[in-house]
Amino acid sequence: MDLLELLEADGFRLKLVSRTKNGEYAGPCPWCGGTDRFRVWPGSKGGRYWCRQCEKKGDGIQYLRDFRGLSYREACLVLGEAPKHKPTSAWQRRAHTPPKFTPKESAPAPDVRWRKEAKQFLGLD
Repeated sequence: MDLLELLEADGFRLKLVSRTKNGEYAGPCPWCGGTDRFRVWPGSKGGRYWCRQCEKKGDGIQYLRDFRGLSYREACLVLGEAPKHKPTSAWQRRAHTPPKFTPKESAPAPDVRWRKEAKQFLGLD
């Protein structure tokens, strides 16, 4: 299944606007709804899309992840592709914990004389 077929399966009708680079299609954007701003190039590897209005872009896998909410692995399966990287296991994800946040002491407030001169300079006095 290519990107154009995915879009059509989701109810989007695109029209051929150019035959360069194996065809360019245009139609409404699945995200912002902008008419004729969404471009699709199904002939490139994995297909490519780009919206000139909301700037969403990607390939077939990214479309499935963004629009249908699939995981990377699920999107690969829908497209009949093998995932390019091995997913990490749950214990590997837990092994990396971000460092704890430790607040730093703030600098003391400016002295009274500095604040008075700053107010005068700004005309707030």
